[in-house]
Amino acid sequence: MGRYSSFIFSDYSGGLNTTSSNREIARNEASFLRNWDVTRMGELRRRDGLVQTGDTIANEIESMGTLVRTAGNDIVLKEDVNLRYLNGTTWDALDNGFTADTPLWFTSFALTQSLFMGSEDDTTHYWDRTSTTLNSCLTDLGAAVPHGNVYRDWHNHLFVANNVTVSGTSYPNRVYWSDLADPTTWDTANDFIEVGGAGRVIALAELGDVLVIWKEHAVQYLSGWGDTDWRITATTSSLQNIDESVGIAGARAHTRVGNEIWYLDDEGIIRRLYQTPEFDAFRRDIVSTKIRGTLETINKTQMSQAVMTTFDDKVYCAVPTGAATTNNTVLVFDILASRRTESEAWTTYTGWSPSDFAVHFTGSTPNLYVGDVGVGKVYRHAGDDDDGVSITARWDAKRDDYDAPDSYKWYNWGEIEAGV
Repeated sequence: MGRYSSFIFSDYSGGLNTTSSNREIARNEASFLRNWDVTRMGELRRRDGLVQTGDTIANEIESMGTLVRTAGNDIVLKEDVNLRYLNGTTWDALDNGFTADTPLWFTSFALTQSLFMGSEDDTTHYWDRTSTTLNSCLTDLGAAVPHGNVYRDWHNHLFVANNVTVSGTSYPNRVYWSDLADPTTWDTANDFIEVGGAGRVIALAELGDVLVIWKEHAVQYLSGWGDTDWRITATTSSLQNIDESVGIAGARAHTRVGNEIWYLDDEGIIRRLYQTPEFDAFRRDIVSTKIRGTLETINKTQMSQAVMTTFDDKVYCAVPTGAATTNNTVLVFDILASRRTESEAWTTYTGWSPSDFAVHFTGSTPNLYVGDVGVGKVYRHAGDDDDGVSITARWDAKRDDYDAPDSYKWYNWGEIEAGV
């Protein structure tokens, strides 16, 4: 027998396994998996690439969002001091008065079909698409209205959290909400809660009839349907604990996955949060048990940069690894492959530097857009290469003796590579 032999392999859907050794992993798993798509049964397909959308901007893309309207949607971004929207093939400026190097948080408020935005450094603004004239198309709600690093439309109120500032004073543990159906009116003397637990409030997300509130080292939820339910008094509170041991890595380190929320916790582990079938309790599971070795490479001092999204039956989690201070690795969970095998199905994408993701609908077609932290470009996830750069994909298989160690002890390693 020669040095090399061939065999037929028909299942790649086990995905990446960096928790077990390369001798212990399953035959449908890989010890190294980069830039392959394992969705299709029995097929490795090189992942889609990146196609530039709009013109190149001089500064890095800090954050992105989408205004959702019945008359059509708009995608916006923040870079340096500028808010821009995609106008055909160019990113035209709407306002150039924001704080440099401070990402804006964008939330499309459904009832008013307006896009709200702000940060701890920038007061709450909204854009209703009436005008696109530079520096006169946004409405500034002023310093007396709460503004912070996270906004959320929930139960027809606008919520704001993460270093909320009101009239010049910062409240890191507070969550404020607007009047019902009116995100421009706020009762700042009464309509807020002080959230206990370790660390400051970091993130908000809706899950069914509750609002999930992450702190740096805790997870809680708020229930109820209005001001009376949400306000905390000496005898009542609709704020309940989910987890008092771990929190979340950053404000954008979570995503909705069906009836669940997935998030990167403050220890660098990816978890899912969901309600029981009876809707009487919350459960949280780890969904990254097979990629512990990969997660251990995350630069823990820069985890707040992490961003997550869900698109086309895949969960994307962009993180900084090694010595990187920006997101240089994208962990991708393949939902369809995972259902087929009833186990985790992870892969990794390299060659990307996502500062933020945005799922934007062009007509009825959804597209995933990636804002690049380095080159001032926005990309659509499509095409055969990354903006002209070839995609190199690699799969390292199990060190396998094929149940015949005497015959195959020297032939126990397989690699698959592809590029454009």
